[in-house]
Amino acid sequence: GDTISFNAGRRKSIRIQNFSGETDKPVIFTNHNGQVEINTDHYYGISILNCRFFRLTGTGDIHNLYGFSISRVANGAGMGIGGMSSDYEIDHISIKNCQSAGIYAKTDPDCSLLTTRGNFTQYNTRIHDNYIGHVGTEGLYVGSTMYFGQKVKCNETDTLLMPSLLDGVRIYKNIIEYSGWDGIQVSSANNDCQVFDNMVLFDSQQEQYGQMSGIVIGGGSKCDCYNNFISHGKGN
Repeated sequence: GDTISFNAGRRKSIRIQNFSGETDKPVIFTNHNGQVEINTDHYYGISILNCRFFRLTGTGDIHNLYGFSISRVANGAGMGIGGMSSDYEIDHISIKNCQSAGIYAKTDPDCSLLTTRGNFTQYNTRIHDNYIGHVGTEGLYVGSTMYFGQKVKCNETDTLLMPSLLDGVRIYKNIIEYSGWDGIQVSSANNDCQVFDNMVLFDSQQEQYGQMSGIVIGGGSKCDCYNNFISHGKGN
C-alpha cells in the first residue's frame, strides 16, 4: 500500500526492482510536482524487474495527462516489464521515439527453469490510458510469441523451453501511432484476456513481412477484442 514518488525533472533512465505489494494493497509508483521526462541513449527508458502487486501511474500531477514522458530511447524499448513481474497496472505514460518497442510486458524462459510454463504465470496485466508513438517495432508487445516453445542453449545443449502464460489481461484506452511493426501484439494469453477501446493509427510503417497488423491476437491467446479503432495502417 505504499506510494513512492518521483520528483519532476529529467532522468536518463529508471529501474524498479524487487518490490512487492499485496493483492488489495499495491505499491504505487507515481510522479510528483510535474512531469518526469526520460531522454536517453540507453537500451531502455523504464525497466521493471521482479515486482508484484504494483501500479506505475502518471497521474501524480493534475496538469499533466502523462506524468511520465519517455521522449527518446536511442538503443532499445521505452519500457520493459519482466523478470517474473506479475499483477500490475501501467497507465498514463507517454512513450515516443524508441528504437524498438514501446512496451515489452513479458518474462522469457531461461535455463533456471523458474520462468517456464507451469513454474511461472504472469497474472493480471493491466495496460491502459497510455500514448505510444514513433517506435521502431511493436507499440505494445504483451506475452511471448513463442507459445510452442523456443530453443535456448543450456549447458551447451539446445533446449526447447516453453514460455510462461498470461492469465488476466486488460489492454484498453491506449493510443498507438506510427509503429514500425504491429500496433498491439498479445500472445500466450490463454485465459481472461480483453483488448478494447484502443486507437491504433499508421501501424506497420517499416513494412516488415509477418509484422504488419494493427492488432495481433497471437499464438495461444484467447481474447475478447472489441471497440478498437484502427486506421491508416500499412498492414492488416
